[in-house]
Amino acid sequence: MERSFSLLPNEKARLVNYVLTLRSLMIIVFVTIASISIKKLYRKNAKHAAKSVLSWRMFHPLGYAVEYGTDWRKFVDKYSSVYGSVFRCRIAMKSFTFVNDHRLLTKMMQKNNVFRFDLIFMDLKEKVFQLSSPFDLHPRFHSAAVKYLSGDKLERLSERYVFFFQQIMSASYNTGTWLEINGKTFIDHLVFAGSSRAAIGDFDDNIISSDLKRHFDNFDNNIHLISAGIPECFLSSIRESQTYVTNYLATLPEEKESEFMEVVDWVCENMDVYRPKLLFLMLWAVNANSQPAIFWTLMFLLRDPHAMELLKEEAETVVKEETGWVADTNAGTTLPPLPASALMKMKGVHSYILDCIRIQSSYMALRQMSRDHLVELKTGEKFQFYKGDIIMGCNQHHRSDIFPEPMTPKVDRFIRNGNLFRDEFGNLVSSANLSFGMGKDLCPGKQFFLHEATCVVATLLLAYDVELKAPETPVPPPNMTRVGLGCMSLHPSYENDASVWIRIKRKSEVL
Repeated sequence: MERSFSLLPNEKARLVNYVLTLRSLMIIVFVTIASISIKKLYRKNAKHAAKSVLSWRMFHPLGYAVEYGTDWRKFVDKYSSVYGSVFRCRIAMKSFTFVNDHRLLTKMMQKNNVFRFDLIFMDLKEKVFQLSSPFDLHPRFHSAAVKYLSGDKLERLSERYVFFFQQIMSASYNTGTWLEINGKTFIDHLVFAGSSRAAIGDFDDNIISSDLKRHFDNFDNNIHLISAGIPECFLSSIRESQTYVTNYLATLPEEKESEFMEVVDWVCENMDVYRPKLLFLMLWAVNANSQPAIFWTLMFLLRDPHAMELLKEEAETVVKEETGWVADTNAGTTLPPLPASALMKMKGVHSYILDCIRIQSSYMALRQMSRDHLVELKTGEKFQFYKGDIIMGCNQHHRSDIFPEPMTPKVDRFIRNGNLFRDEFGNLVSSANLSFGMGKDLCPGKQFFLHEATCVVATLLLAYDVELKAPETPVPPPNMTRVGLGCMSLHPSYENDASVWIRIKRKSEVL
């Protein structure tokens, strides 16, 4: 005779406590082992030293990757001062090479058939997005995206974003009285709802308040844990959120999809099993870096009245030329949809946005060696790289000799210099700004991002009064755990800080 039983409520509670205690002990053991590993720095034997001028060290970066507030820039500068601008170490049985020399970094970015980003991307899409496939997804998706995001396709995508953006502003913020709101929440709303509906499909209007946004944020805020190789047993909540969003995208009606879905269909070659996961990757791609990048632009701009005045004048001039619109202080007028032609002409706005991203973007340009390769600089220095090495190129975004006053964004920095910057010795630094990559690995969504960011900035300057609730506060610090994943987000302990709150109302002369 079979017998069955059920747990009483107090027994259930004890069982849950046992499970949580066991899980906590596993975390403690894992972190303890990692902490011990940090101290194990050692020199590689003379045999390796003879092959290369690179110094070898062993350390475990878990503390740097997970602990909030850790500054990778200080870490790299510290070890560069001891071992030179290029040093090699072993992490989790893999060889990593840190490159903190812009001359070598330029060579590395130019030799993109040897220093391969697509190899990093393949590992990322399999580990993070669980997108293993029988075809080489990265070049197919990249080439399709580049083709789509050029010419009239980019114009159409920008028009869709402007339409949804203005719809959101009109529905939520079109009031003539001051509204106080968290600046991060404000930008998340505009970008997530606008870019997702423009690039993926016309979701429900309440997308920002839905479970979709909550699950997306849970995944995005913890993505560094997956990429750092944390065991799957500790990632259940993140994977549940990933599954929820993937399933949500899979049920999007075909008639609501954007034209950009043509890219997904071509890449997947009618293999429907990959389509929802690729949609999830796209949703992350159009939001994960755009949201923090536009947020930082707003944070810097509201603390810079001179820049606000210059950019407002430019926006007024360009919009008048392209649409004929002029703000009427007596009768009141409605700001028309900003065409792509107008967004493209606001070079000062572009420059300021790019400079804000330069300050707050990731400090690492990740590449992987496809074969052994020797690099020789004009100085005679030689650097030997080996097949399989992970290269962590440390960008030069904060060097004062390349960027005077490096932590202060300038309206004309990228107008005056373009991408032509020089170091303290007068050497040309073609890899000065690596926020969007370089060469064939240049982000295919760069122009679309500039259009959506310019749309946000120009609209706020022309049609709204926006100010900081606490203007005396400095720009809050970024979250360093996103190093290697693009633009860094806001440090979590500052998400409700007074420094990020804004006040906004529609201008009296704009309807």
